[in-house]
Amino acid sequence: MGVAIILFAWVIQRFFKCYSRSLDWGVWRQYLHYMQPHALRFGGGKGWLTLLVLELPVILGVVVLVQGSSLLLGHVGVSLVELLALWFCLDIPSVAKLAAAQDGAVELSLVGVVEKVFAPIFWFFFFGVLGLVVYISVLCFSQEWQEKRPEETEEKSSEGLGEGSGKLEISTGVEGQLGRLLEQVREAMNWLPAQLLVFSVGLLQKPSAFFNIWIQGLRNRQAPYSVLGDWFKAIPTSLVAEKRVGMAGSRTGCVERSLGVWVGFFIVIRLLVLL
Repeated sequence: MGVAIILFAWVIQRFFKCYSRSLDWGVWRQYLHYMQPHALRFGGGKGWLTLLVLELPVILGVVVLVQGSSLLLGHVGVSLVELLALWFCLDIPSVAKLAAAQDGAVELSLVGVVEKVFAPIFWFFFFGVLGLVVYISVLCFSQEWQEKRPEETEEKSSEGLGEGSGKLEISTGVEGQLGRLLEQVREAMNWLPAQLLVFSVGLLQKPSAFFNIWIQGLRNRQAPYSVLGDWFKAIPTSLVAEKRVGMAGSRTGCVERSLGVWVGFFIVIRLLVLL
């Protein structure tokens, strides 16, 4: 059923133009602002424990929602919850942004494709709606921390001068540690989906040439988005000559074909499991 839900969510956004903007939804920011002091207090200055306290209500909420849907409507209820969750977390139009991206913005657009399309599908396929929601929550929490202004931290530090300032400094240090940990978890959860997407895009074009570039990028610990960005810059002439399309359109076509291949691959895996 998981593959069918992926296909339904894709079709709803891709062909019916019914979109959502999950990463802009204010509930994640409100939740983070509410839970942050509690997570910092119960975490006791340990980053991983603080992150666990921050994520635990999210996990419990998903479990309760899925179990409640199962009790009320059975498998249909669970499927509806999964479909709504995946549809809400996907942002298929981010693929089209590759067409308008200039050379300097290609890598940023590729990050958007991974974080808003392929990674949500990847984590949903292997870990269900729980994996999907945990991934999206980490993504949103990390973005919220990145958007914090340095001036705000300076203000808090200046307000804490005098009595009780030591306690505030510890709290600020834990906040920074949690922010860095969220960024590391985000990068870790993005790494495999990004590598798979980049690898498949290259193989669908010129496997022998791209494989060397991909291996070199792994050896140099180069970000997968950077590897694919360099690849796009290296092959515009051949793409234009063979397909008679502009470079911008080629990027979108390559990524869409690669995403389609992975969805087909997931279907095959699911069928083999059922046999």
